[in-house]
Amino acid sequence: MTYVDGDLSDRIEGSAKTGQPVEGELQTDSRIIARVTDGIYREPWSAFRELISNAYDADATKVSIDCDYPFFKEIRVWDNGNGMDQNVFEHLLLHIGGSSKRTRRGKELGIANEQDATLSPNGRKLIGKIGIGLFAVAQLTQQFQIISKRRGDTKRISATIRLKTFQEDSLADSNKQESVSGKYKVIAEETGETETHGTTIVLTSIRPAIRQKLQSSDIWSAYDEYSDTLDSPETGLADMVLKPKYHIGRVDQKSELAVDPQLPWLPEDDPLIKFEKLFDAAINLSRSAREQANLSHLDSYLQMLWRLSLACPVKYLYEHPFDLNSDSNIRIYKLSNVPKGSALEVRLPCSESIRNHFCIKSGLADPLEKFTVHIDSVELRRPIKLSDKLNAASPIERPLFFIGQGYTDFGGSSPDRSGGTLRFEAYLYWNSKIVPKESVGALIRVNDASGTLFDPEFLNY
Repeated sequence: MTYVDGDLSDRIEGSAKTGQPVEGELQTDSRIIARVTDGIYREPWSAFRELISNAYDADATKVSIDCDYPFFKEIRVWDNGNGMDQNVFEHLLLHIGGSSKRTRRGKELGIANEQDATLSPNGRKLIGKIGIGLFAVAQLTQQFQIISKRRGDTKRISATIRLKTFQEDSLADSNKQESVSGKYKVIAEETGETETHGTTIVLTSIRPAIRQKLQSSDIWSAYDEYSDTLDSPETGLADMVLKPKYHIGRVDQKSELAVDPQLPWLPEDDPLIKFEKLFDAAINLSRSAREQANLSHLDSYLQMLWRLSLACPVKYLYEHPFDLNSDSNIRIYKLSNVPKGSALEVRLPCSESIRNHFCIKSGLADPLEKFTVHIDSVELRRPIKLSDKLNAASPIERPLFFIGQGYTDFGGSSPDRSGGTLRFEAYLYWNSKIVPKESVGALIRVNDASGTLFDPEFLNY
């Protein structure tokens, strides 16, 4: 059955009294389904990133993900954000692909700030916009459950969602603006208390291809195939096929653990210590002194942790680059905004930070003071450390740091045409060798979050 706005919300609220779930069909813009099936979330870390961003926009201070590694039969994502009531559930189920963030409707639903729709209720700059973050789980599974409770409400709401399988060819030939993308069953129950709040998403029946990717099945299979010839200098395969130095274990075809995990941390380590040890492994592992340290020594799961830590709005593992000061052994330059202008070296006053000297806004404290993400008892932090020492011999005696700021209103174009003014702050860091090598290139963040990895080709533009 298909419901209209208002009707579904009332029925969800009434289900707390009747004990009968409300069932219906998910109506989704075909273009949204096409974007998902085209593969923008085909990598597991991309889907997890969207769920973490949703929690951040909901003013969560904690996110916890249990992946059930190395088997990945069920994945749970929990946050202590504002939670959702029946009105938000109604909008979610009836308007997949139509985000209410940054809109008047967002204010009405209580998922955007009452004064500024571009902010969360408690003042964070919103990350999400296009409204398909939750639908990103379609790349992980076709079945999941959402359990949520809003602070101040006595009802907890649970929705079970089953998504249809879509074929890209059929979508391309379809002229329909909306498609039935699946079915839902939702019910509310009285809890008798008002203070608890947050959302849990339970993903079941994880797609086999996703499980295999997270289990590094392709890496293990390649190693098996060529293990007898890897040591032969004639094949050169040792440069392409590596047994992971660190991994979560190997699962055989019977879904049993065939190889024990080899992790860079100890089970009893604190969550942050575990990530520090992962970082140390990434920046120190290479096969020779001439090779840059890289992530090829980590299995797919551990690489996923690294990628998520780059993308999420979490704290730096060590110091924020803009908080470097005159005590560091780094030469600092100010980039010119004049065509063909030269960068000018800047000598900071005693102990003054780059941030204070240039009035940098990026990376300022979270309005809610903290946002932590734990995945299987590992606390993610941004894995970037700008060394003030050269990593190899160089004619330049110190690393270089360039700071730039820009602003444009696109020639006075209307916000509808331009999307509004653009203001950015950026830095370029140079060292004789960047480690790991996957951190070479440019990475763009919007509101302290990123949807990409380092792009080594970006500066060619």
